[in-house]
Order: sequence, then structure tokens, then C-alpha cells
Amino acid sequence: PVAALRYCEGSSRHFNPNGYLFHIGRFSRAGGAVAVGPASLEATWFEGWAWRMAVCRACGAHVGWRYERGESPSAPFWGLIWNRLVKATG
Repeated sequence: PVAALRYCEGSSRHFNPNGYLFHIGRFSRAGGAVAVGPASLEATWFEGWAWRMAVCRACGAHVGWRYERGESPSAPFWGLIWNRLVKATG
């Protein structure tokens, strides 16, 4: 799994600059995801938080973004796209 629901701290909806709507969950942990590429503040949905693409460790699919604050003591978080997540079975 990309992330466990017990690590979800809420959800929100955001439009990207191209007008696409994303419904994301804010997760404190996402062990099945990895952040790729450089961090950017461009068009961030969370003021002061830079984002990096988040992809699935298993298949490489885009599943959201990792948000971080450079030298800030604030812990990073993951904004995972709900409709790209699959509920684990078993």
C-alpha cells in the first residue's frame, strides 16, 4: 500500500494552474511512495510549503506530492490523490 488511512490528517480539493481538480488526502506517512525531482514553491497549494512529485514505489505511477519546508522544524507531509489510491484487501 502507498499509505495507511490511520496516517490521514484530512483532505481538501485544489485546482492546478491548468484547471484540473485534485481531491487529496493529507498524510503524515506514505511508506509506499517516494518523492522525486527538485522541490518547488511554484503554484503550491500550501503557502510556504515546497512540493515534489510523489510516485508509487512499486509501479512508478504519480500518486500525489510531498510537501516540505526546507530548514523548518515542521515535518513534511504527503498530499495523495484519492482516486489514484486503491484500498488494500486482506
